[in-house]
Amino acid sequence: MTETPPAPPAPRLAGVLLASGACRRMRGEDKLLRPVGGIPLVRRTARLLTESGLDPVLVVLPPEPAARRAALVDLPIVPVINPDCAEGIGASIRAAIPALPEEAAGVCLALADMPALGPDHLRPLIAAFAAGKGRAIIRPRCASGRPGHPVIFPRALFGALASLAGDEGARAVIRRHGDLLHEVEMTDDACCLDLDTPEAWAAWERSGGAD
Repeated sequence: MTETPPAPPAPRLAGVLLASGACRRMRGEDKLLRPVGGIPLVRRTARLLTESGLDPVLVVLPPEPAARRAALVDLPIVPVINPDCAEGIGASIRAAIPALPEEAAGVCLALADMPALGPDHLRPLIAAFAAGKGRAIIRPRCASGRPGHPVIFPRALFGALASLAGDEGARAVIRRHGDLLHEVEMTDDACCLDLDTPEAWAAWERSGGAD
């Protein structure tokens, strides 16, 4: 009787949480410290990434405020300080990519300000990356039809991510490598929800979203 060979191991997937933004539209309040389910948002999202099996999880932070770093105390994350955080999201991604381990077959880029994101959103994205043998860009497609976050990129595109500048973001890399894109359909809009103003937060909290 021929034994079935063991399945190859899933490609190692790292996580990067982009948490160095200035939250300018919050008029002085740091939305990443707002409680969601009683937990500061930046901690909630970082914990979600670590509990989803991403290894390692890097959190890109500004030189200040220290309060964000304090909210992450005792979590198994690797802080990455971004001295160019005022430049925009491209600088945050650029700061993280060189810090990823050589063994990482891909990276899951996540925004820190997505309060409705949960395990049921990350799990199918990670599974799709493994099914594609670590070669595809994996992006969620929200129920409303909009593309969302987080997005997984294969190692082959780390160089392109590391060359981003300003507030360009990773969408520019997706546009240039659209042939690698695979989208995962979601049943809700959590992967598209970010709250940028006090009014948006208040409306979401009134709807029971922060419970």
